[in-house]
Parts: sequence; structure tokens; C-alpha cells
Amino acid sequence: MQRGPFVVYVYPNNGSASPLHSVLVSRIIAKSGIPDIQEIKKIGRGKILIVVKSATAANKLVENNIFPKHNLRAFIPAFKVLRTGVIQDVPQEIDLETLKESIESPKAKILDMQRLNRRIVKEGKAEYVPFRTVRIRFAGQLLPQEVFIYKVRHVVRPFIPKPRICNNVTG
Repeated sequence: MQRGPFVVYVYPNNGSASPLHSVLVSRIIAKSGIPDIQEIKKIGRGKILIVVKSATAANKLVENNIFPKHNLRAFIPAFKVLRTGVIQDVPQEIDLETLKESIESPKAKILDMQRLNRRIVKEGKAEYVPFRTVRIRFAGQLLPQEVFIYKVRHVVRPFIPKPRICNNVTG
């Protein structure tokens, strides 16, 4: 069971600079009879946040054709429905396909996996080799604490990507 809050963002479809008013969006929603809405609030110029009671209500809100009729776009951002974690100490001998078949996650559905690579410099050249760490993308708002590979428990830690550094300096 997923826990809320469940949110839907609404933007003008054409990217116009005119401000979007929460009362006007609320009126559009009220006329359409969309249920389970808890709150509608403005989160910036041209952006509205709608909080609903359930994931089903959020999906119905996004699929509703009332927004395109008013030149609006409703969507659920990925960071609200996905969580990414890493597990460590997964032998390189186990390929990704075998891993996908053998991994179990009792608390969350696994959407995607990727073995991370380690950068090694040999003779002045960077080379990437498979590492013992695997990144896993889960459906839902909560990161599970553990997964099992062939019944062996692996702790899931949050995935924190390396910061990107821009070396393109213009004077």
C-alpha cells in the first residue's frame, strides 16, 4: 500500500507566461466532477499543485480530458512515483539478466536495474569496468529496506548520483 500525499502538477500547455490562478483551475475541476481532491494550491507563476487522496485518483486526474480542453497539461513527476536505490556486493559473475530473474523485492516492484561501473585509469587512459554495485529503480514513494538475491538479503541504500561538473568556462 502506497502512502500519500499523491500530487499532480498542472501547467499551461503552451508555456505561456500568463499566470495560472488556482481558483480558475479549481473551477475547471469542480465542473468536471473529479473526486478525491484534498487541496489545490499555486506553487509558482503558471504552476498549480493538486493533492489527491489516492494514487488511483491521481492517475484519473492525469488521464482526464478536461485539462487539454482548457489548454492545460497535468502530470505526475517521476520523483513522486519512483525511488532509486543501490545494493552492494553483487558478484560480477552474475549478469544482469540472471540477476533480474533471481532478485525478490517483497515491499516494492522493481522497474529497472543497472550494474554500475568503476573508472580505472591505466597508462593514462580511463577505462570503465563492471563493479559489484547495482542500481535499482523501484515503483512507489518509499525505498524498500532490503531485497533478496537467491534468498540472500541485501540492504538497499539511497542512490545519490555524482554531481555533474561543467568544465566549459567562458570568460
